[in-house]
Amino acid sequence: MLCIASSGITAVLLPNGRTAHSQFRIPLTVDETTVCDIKVQSKLADLLRGVGLIIWDEVPMTNRNVFEAVDRTLRDVTGKEDHLFGGIPFVLGGDFAQTLPVVVHGSRADIVSATLQKSFIWEKLKIQTLQKNMRLQGTGVNAEFAAWLGRMSYDPDLIGNIELPAMIHRAYSSADLCERVFPASVLSTITADSDFFASRAILAVRNADLSAFNVPLLERMPGELHNFYSVDQAVTDDVDEGREEFTREFLQSIELSGLPPSILQLKIGAPIMLLRNLRPSEGLCNGTRLVVKAFSQHVIHARILTGDYKGNDCLIPRIQLHSLPDALPFIISRRQFPVRLCFAMTVNKSQGQSLETVGVDLQYSAFSHGQLYVALSRVTDIRRLAVLLPENRTTTDNIVYPEVLGDWMQQFTLEVL
Repeated sequence: MLCIASSGITAVLLPNGRTAHSQFRIPLTVDETTVCDIKVQSKLADLLRGVGLIIWDEVPMTNRNVFEAVDRTLRDVTGKEDHLFGGIPFVLGGDFAQTLPVVVHGSRADIVSATLQKSFIWEKLKIQTLQKNMRLQGTGVNAEFAAWLGRMSYDPDLIGNIELPAMIHRAYSSADLCERVFPASVLSTITADSDFFASRAILAVRNADLSAFNVPLLERMPGELHNFYSVDQAVTDDVDEGREEFTREFLQSIELSGLPPSILQLKIGAPIMLLRNLRPSEGLCNGTRLVVKAFSQHVIHARILTGDYKGNDCLIPRIQLHSLPDALPFIISRRQFPVRLCFAMTVNKSQGQSLETVGVDLQYSAFSHGQLYVALSRVTDIRRLAVLLPENRTTTDNIVYPEVLGDWMQQFTLEVL
């Protein structure tokens, strides 16, 4: 049996979990003709031909072209051209009330068209529903909150601009939210061996909002601040005439979701998130959270915070990273440690996580299907959830695309892990 997930942060929580891109060697960019980089005579092909079951979690957030690429590849690897996934049994898990595939600059129609439901694969699947919330357990306020979450995807009163229930704690400022999730009394004495960061995080809708939390929280930590500078280069067409050289300062100013910062600031004991699949078999996937134990100019010594590999030490080297083709008018090549600070992370990155203490920054409202639901449902106890709304606002946006919620979802929309 193989356990895989669409995101690294979920994969590390599964038994011997791997990301789908790592396990099937899926290219970073996919289209209707993509196939995975698996040779028929390779050891990986032998492994796949002998596997009895593949469990794939968090499938709603993955582009349908990825599943079709895996299907084409497995049919070729197994030699069973007429069988879905080459005849290998698959269990695909996920909640369509949560976030959907990211389509850069895509419209609502583009996002819906990218979902698994729009693939020929969907009509060949047998749908099963689960009806018990495994994250929020118990009675009283937690049961009440779980019921409210379950209505967020189909109750007209909870779609659009909505009022959050009074049971959710309101933070009054960014500093108040930071204190609620990361108390200064604890943060000021933190050490590299602490598990303090494993079960708590601040969630924001946009990447651009993360620095407002990561920077001040890092400053509160004890120890010396170290800056690690990247080597940046613009990869352009040399035959273009009249193209100006990009200055180093301009390249350093570029911040993209898939790239580490050009100037990476770290302290011993700080939480970081891995941005690339380095060694998936050792738990080092895109999305793995770690804590810094030591560093030098060329390597970071870190310890994994969650999952089967929790407590394992690892070394993270500087590597060459490139922006995606559609992100900029040119490709930026950046040699840097493939990590970011993760006191705060985006809502999309948090999907699949269960956390004990959560702060949600809603100063900028959710703008895509399922984001608010995911943000509010990460916590295991409503009493350890805090939300920051814009000043003088008591409402926020809950975006729902009913066209991705079939009849099987109307009865119960609670996520089950």
